[in-house]
Amino acid sequence: MTVSPTDYTQIAFGPGGLILPENQELLEQIRLTPPLSPENLLKLAVFYMAYLTNEDLGKHLALVALTKLVNDPDTKDVLRATISPTVVDSLADFFEDLWDGGRDESSEPPTALIQLDVRWVEGLLIESGYEGYKRCFEGKYFAIGVGPNPASLPDEDKPDLTG
Repeated sequence: MTVSPTDYTQIAFGPGGLILPENQELLEQIRLTPPLSPENLLKLAVFYMAYLTNEDLGKHLALVALTKLVNDPDTKDVLRATISPTVVDSLADFFEDLWDGGRDESSEPPTALIQLDVRWVEGLLIESGYEGYKRCFEGKYFAIGVGPNPASLPDEDKPDLTG
């Protein structure tokens, strides 16, 4: 099923916006769509944070983007070359602790970080991810919002928060 950007009535949802297995065509379309880049996640975050009722979604998208940036191996290498490696590693540990409720387990495997991806598919923001050591989200997709294609948002879009 190809969903138009305005017709979501044909999609079967479960708890929390889970896209149910009977949506086979949509699920295949989601699987074929690459996750949004940190840049596009941040553009959407700015878009959502401009409106009070969407501010939490904007902050969530910004956090996902920052987590991706901090845990990107190439970014870590650049940061390690310019900043103390200890600082870079502590940033990654900070985000790991943030995702797992503040638990600081030194024996935790590096894959224990909850890793999230967000895709834009036909106007839907779709989140997927997995918790490295449990894989409890693997293969599941959740609709977390409806929004514009991030490619259509200007790079310089900044919210006017002056009221």
